[in-house]
Amino acid sequence: MHTVTLAPFTVVGIEARTSNQREMSPDGLIPVVWARIMQATVPHRADNDLVALYTDYESDHNGQYTFVLGAKVTEVTELPEGMVARQVPGAAYAVYDVPPGPPQTVVPQTWEQIWTDKTLTRALTTDFELYTDSRIQIHIATKS
Repeated sequence: MHTVTLAPFTVVGIEARTSNQREMSPDGLIPVVWARIMQATVPHRADNDLVALYTDYESDHNGQYTFVLGAKVTEVTELPEGMVARQVPGAAYAVYDVPPGPPQTVVPQTWEQIWTDKTLTRALTTDFELYTDSRIQIHIATKS
């Protein structure tokens, strides 16, 4: 884990309100959102990366949150039907490198590590996963 300070950026994507409990059941919404975004076109993409936002936390990892899967954009002019634009605040983030392996296995394992990290003071504002061609990183907003 290392820390970075990032400038604000905007993500356009598909949104769902869910919880970790729901995602551990057959009724999970995140796989549905992934399937939808893979068929969608995000206008004005800044790059080829995918960004998965976790925001609007009800509480800690036991409560509901809003999940948005999409891409960083250079501008928001007109949103495609079914998509939203979300501003990711500039902040200090703890960055966790996800180890190689099937994303559906290694990403949840890394989140479990984050939830039990006693040295981490989460801001519980907006966290995100960054999916590039070569790696996956999880960025956790931290309190100053």
